[in-house]
Amino acid sequence: KRRDFVLWVRKTLGHLVEQADREYSHVFVPALIGPMGDAWREVEPGFEVLADSVADLAPGQVVRHGLGGAQLDFKLATVRYWAQRFIDQQPIALWSVKGLLWFLLNAINTLLKSLASAVGAGTALQEMKDAIRDAIAVDGFEE
Repeated sequence: KRRDFVLWVRKTLGHLVEQADREYSHVFVPALIGPMGDAWREVEPGFEVLADSVADLAPGQVVRHGLGGAQLDFKLATVRYWAQRFIDQQPIALWSVKGLLWFLLNAINTLLKSLASAVGAGTALQEMKDAIRDAIAVDGFEE
């Protein structure tokens, strides 16, 4: 589950970045799309390294970082919930598609942070996810 999650995050973030100027042009600040793609190409290979590292976590690390059992299931369920809402692009109450993406990226961060901490790596990957979140256009502020 842990390795699959990391690879799913790589695929999901990669899709967002690669489609930022087409499918998601209404989501991201236009001036940040090019630099986001450049940064993604630098950091993307690190996901494979993290995926391999989390696959071999010792049982003690799994417990200490909440990466097994009900804790992992809950974190994954939260990510799936927001991912499905974003994929369906069905805003909930007052939340726009941008808001759904923001919640999805935060849910990803919760588990990605635990995984990175458990293996002592992955800071650049977390920061890239944060930078993608920070590139979401806010009405009235985008160019």
